[in-house]
Amino acid sequence: MRKSTIITAAVFVLAAITVLVLYYAFKSAPGDRDTGKFYHAGSGSSEPSGTWKNVSAEEMGKFFAPAPDFKNGEPGKAFAVSVVNADTLHFFRFLDKMFEDAADIEECLGRADPYLSSVLPPFQARQMLEMYKTYLDYQLQMQENMKHWYITGSTAEALDNLARIREFRRSFFGVENADVIFGASEKADEYTIRRRMILDDQGMFGYEKERRMRALNEAMWGSQTMPYDENLTSYARYQEKLSLYSKDLADALTTAETEAILDEIRRQTFTPEELHRMDEARDTQAREAAVKEDYHARRQEIIYSNLAPATENLMLHDLQNAMFGEQAHVIRREEAIQKGFAEIREKAAAEAGSYHRSPEEALEEFNKKISEMQREANQAGTD
Repeated sequence: MRKSTIITAAVFVLAAITVLVLYYAFKSAPGDRDTGKFYHAGSGSSEPSGTWKNVSAEEMGKFFAPAPDFKNGEPGKAFAVSVVNADTLHFFRFLDKMFEDAADIEECLGRADPYLSSVLPPFQARQMLEMYKTYLDYQLQMQENMKHWYITGSTAEALDNLARIREFRRSFFGVENADVIFGASEKADEYTIRRRMILDDQGMFGYEKERRMRALNEAMWGSQTMPYDENLTSYARYQEKLSLYSKDLADALTTAETEAILDEIRRQTFTPEELHRMDEARDTQAREAAVKEDYHARRQEIIYSNLAPATENLMLHDLQNAMFGEQAHVIRREEAIQKGFAEIREKAAAEAGSYHRSPEEALEEFNKKISEMQREANQAGTD
């Protein structure tokens, strides 16, 4: 068996489990939405034993943190107490990468043996080698098993599939070892599914979604700070709030009501400093839009005044300088480009019936016109 098959299996299993979670996270079967049956952690068949409740805050913190640097660090310190802990899965993946060019399982394990003996005490090195061999076998078998799974996007299916994965891991590693190695990832996966199904439910108002999110968080995290939320940016929290209050926004009867909801969401999500910057940006955009609207109105008056071309151009030039100051050249360049495109379209329409040009000739002509237009725009911007 080629080692490339093992590496493919490692990538496949990780990607497939990610897809399993994210497929439901962004697509739920309509029949699952309004029952409320699976909103509360601990309900449904995905976690009848509730073993994920034993996953500590420290273990979850390690799961969400960047993987340890085993290449430049000292693996012996990570596994001084036991080879089975919150770092074990990261270490397996590190070994996969280290020996990805091995020809087969035997060569992979043959190279892993002296490496492990060089970084771990003899007893732990033997234990880790046996555990890593089990992990390689697990990946290959898991890849085969998941080929026969169907993912339709229903809540019950997604949670049950997570339970199937957990039981399969337990059959390979033993219950205690599997729960230690994979417990944090399984808890994170379940939380992702349950959380997303609340956010995406279009039948609930924001206050009910907020209540169910609090119940979910209390059930899965207790009084601890949720590791999932620790690194969320203000913008990510804002987007989540929009999902929570999607029905409120959809049912708003007036623009003023919609703006009131959005303003409240912003006040709950962003810091005072961020809100101040947003208000300043919004005011600036409003002023710029008002100036442009006034400019275009005055521009139309000049254009439709039947002035001599030289007089019209001079008046437009003065108007742009007066209204846009140092940025007047930007307006002139934009208008020159728009004018150039309009001329190209008019000429193309006029010549359409006169003679047939090959695609190559048409493209060459178009590129020539674009180049001329850009030169004229740059010249207009410097005048």
